[in-house]
Amino acid sequence: MEVKVSSTFEEIIITLIFILPGFLAIFLASKIIHFEKPRSVFEHTLWSLISSIFIYIVFLLGKGIRSYESLREIVFQPETIITIIAIAFLEGIAIACLHRLDPIKYLRQIVQWKAEAKFTPAPYVWDGELGRKVPLWVLVYTYKGLEYKGVVVSWTVGETPKELLIAHPKLILRNKKWEVIDEIEMGESIIFLEEDIARVVQL
Repeated sequence: MEVKVSSTFEEIIITLIFILPGFLAIFLASKIIHFEKPRSVFEHTLWSLISSIFIYIVFLLGKGIRSYESLREIVFQPETIITIIAIAFLEGIAIACLHRLDPIKYLRQIVQWKAEAKFTPAPYVWDGELGRKVPLWVLVYTYKGLEYKGVVVSWTVGETPKELLIAHPKLILRNKKWEVIDEIEMGESIIFLEEDIARVVQL
């Protein structure tokens, strides 16, 4: 007796094959650069579907495939699977780079060109100003009343807790006239957590 695979089951397998590359790309991007906030299941699925569409568009254009039936005939071939995975990895890297570059920030600058006061949605003032120039020397004032001087090495972005790493840190001591009386070296670097930072002054 011949056993036939259900056409419905076959369609489910093919659908999963079409969707999974997008999930792989988004997963890789999320590991390369931490997204500022957890994504909902719907949002994650939506972006994974969009990612899969781009992956298969690149694959179809590269192979010169013009029909869905032609794609179904080769979708289980090892060469096809390896190629799709490779494209997914490249797309994941591209998504991470694009996310870090934040093209919306540049569009916002174009729209607000010549504006006397520029709007930046919270918490991106922190992101944009710290990345404005390199190297960036800063004074960090803590809630304990201490003052540190150093050069910015790295900082958190988006809606994650604000953390700041400075290199060549020095503890600044001042007299009652607010004059610097000493600068004490504090090792190679210091990490400031959000609960430490009262304000940051750019030098």
